[in-house]
Amino acid sequence: MNFNKQGRLQSKSTLYWENGQLQSVMNYNAQEKLDGKITHYWENGKLKAAIDYKNGLADGFSHEYDQSGKLIAIWQFERDREVHLQEMNGNVKHGTEMFFRLNKDRKNEGYHGIEWNNGKKVREERLE
Repeated sequence: MNFNKQGRLQSKSTLYWENGQLQSVMNYNAQEKLDGKITHYWENGKLKAAIDYKNGLADGFSHEYDQSGKLIAIWQFERDREVHLQEMNGNVKHGTEMFFRLNKDRKNEGYHGIEWNNGKKVREERLE
């Protein structure tokens, strides 16, 4: 058993691919909800995704990688709702960047979109 600094039970689940490579590492809080950094790996051992969770909800950042290990997207979540997406080509903005606002009912309300081509802004659109 594992306990945090406040004395609460914490546990970790580690899964492996049939080839012995690490597949996922998931942390759970005392209420058995995902909590902390959750990581998933491709079968080749490269990092696939790292996602921040708080009390069972995606909350914070998620980084997504292709099978070669190159960063392809960064997501930002607030209480399990997407508020920002940035597509990437390694460390360069490439593709779509979108911002979402949440209203008091926690529904997406309009967005602001930017299109990137290898780090250069090519188009921007704001919808209300």
